[in-house]
Amino acid sequence: MRTRLLSTLVPAAALLVALTACSTGGAPAAPTDDRSASATGDPTSPPALRPGWDAATGTITLGDGPTRIDVWFDPMCPYCKQFDEAQREALADWSTRDGSQVVLHPLTFLDRASQGSAYSTRAATVLATAAEQDPAAVLPILLDLYDRQPAEQTAGLDDAALRAIASAHGVDAAKALADRPWDTTFRKTSAEAFSGRDAITGTPTMRVDGREVPSGQLYESGLRKQVDTYLDQR
Repeated sequence: MRTRLLSTLVPAAALLVALTACSTGGAPAAPTDDRSASATGDPTSPPALRPGWDAATGTITLGDGPTRIDVWFDPMCPYCKQFDEAQREALADWSTRDGSQVVLHPLTFLDRASQGSAYSTRAATVLATAAEQDPAAVLPILLDLYDRQPAEQTAGLDDAALRAIASAHGVDAAKALADRPWDTTFRKTSAEAFSGRDAITGTPTMRVDGREVPSGQLYESGLRKQVDTYLDQR
């Protein structure tokens, strides 16, 4: 039953991987039609991760359930904002549900679109700091970052504004923003997300137990019900 339910969410034999909203090259494209997607084989379900920030993998894990819901995003990506607006309540629920964990992959390839200010890296630094100090603050801070998301080709929020967002949720990001301890991590994981094992094609990308959600479902209210049904069968 579980496999059948998940297959309605993401076909296993013809896994749809074209989630090209913000891509690594050129201007961001609109979300692609699933019919233009390439196909891969059925992936192996990834292992659960320990909650919190993991500098080795560049991931923020919320929750400790056996089912992984992975989300790749760049804080400056406008389509990631649209995804968050559509699914923010669902993500918050899945991050605290006994049967699941949400694994966030903050990417920073849109640093190139922030006039040299490295906005994506600085925003990701705030999220990583929140995951270290208070994981419960991560999604509320991400919500605020999206609500104040700067347009591409602008410098974005300065460090003072980012510190204020973090502080509003009880997180002190001053030292992390000054020292930038994870810049190398973000550069590495951003490159590997597209060329390594994850092999995403754009942001946002969401996978449930390693199976990719088609781009056409990312912004739909029905996605939450489909994932919830799958989780209920675990």
